[in-house]
Amino acid sequence: MSWSLVTQDWRLKLLASGLAILMLGAVAFSQTTTATVKATIYYNNLPSGLMLLEPVDKINVFATGPADLIASLTSASITASADLTHLKKGSAVSVPIVVKSTDLRITVLPPPPITVNVDDQTSIALNVDVRTPVQATGWSVTQAVARCGPTSDPCKVTFVGPASVATGLRAFVTINDQIQALSTDSLNQTVEFEQNGRPIDITKLTTIPKITVDPSTVTAHVEAKRGTASVQVTLVDDTPTRRPSPGYRVTNITVDPVSVLCTGPADAIASLTAITLPGVDLGSSTSNASFKVQIPAPTGVTCSSATARVTYAISANPNTSPSPSASP
Repeated sequence: MSWSLVTQDWRLKLLASGLAILMLGAVAFSQTTTATVKATIYYNNLPSGLMLLEPVDKINVFATGPADLIASLTSASITASADLTHLKKGSAVSVPIVVKSTDLRITVLPPPPITVNVDDQTSIALNVDVRTPVQATGWSVTQAVARCGPTSDPCKVTFVGPASVATGLRAFVTINDQIQALSTDSLNQTVEFEQNGRPIDITKLTTIPKITVDPSTVTAHVEAKRGTASVQVTLVDDTPTRRPSPGYRVTNITVDPVSVLCTGPADAIASLTAITLPGVDLGSSTSNASFKVQIPAPTGVTCSSATARVTYAISANPNTSPSPSASP
């Protein structure tokens, strides 16, 4: 083939070659696409004695690559990591993020740095308060302690977490059942917390490493006794078992004392306002009669006097003739 054939219409051939290259580029470009993937952040080399508070767990990563690969791209295809080797305590500390793709055909762009809050890690032992808000009427708690395991000694729980959370922290359990027994053991009570008097849910705090509480449950041992109370109680006479002889009537009744101070279990005392004295027999009475009777206090209740005197004023009924047998 002569050189003249090669050089013939060279301008046309050059134009054709350029168009072919452009077409190949256009095809290649049309097969490349982009996507944003939410990748999990792995925190590495956290210095001992430090903790991250509410760290960001995912970050958006911009990736480009062949359309077929991008279409099947998942968060597992991208790794994001933060090297904390030189991290110091502080708030809003800037940390760079390194991202990589598991497929070299996919290109990922470095995301902007994130900020983290860093605190000291601390360990404290806390007493566990046992709270008994519901007590049956007449009962009062004399002892309430938390126990761990088989021992009867009061136990403590160990909190390991951020120093800012440990400040002002108190541990407690709440027994919501009604206290109405001399001794009660409530097993597997979950330890709760409050900070400076306000409830705080430790389980909802996200930290690296995680907060630990040991033990997380305790046995709440509660001892109680019946409470006592005192009240002034009125004494009331009852209807006589028999009325005075025919032709006579009761014109007045006096009770001495009028009232007594009674003491006993609070639940028994709460509704005690009056005590009715035993009825007496006036069937043979034609004149004033006085009786000494026992005060029937409820079970478990004692009164300032065990007896009372009931006096009946009896006189002839002017509207009725006395019975002959009752005449002098």
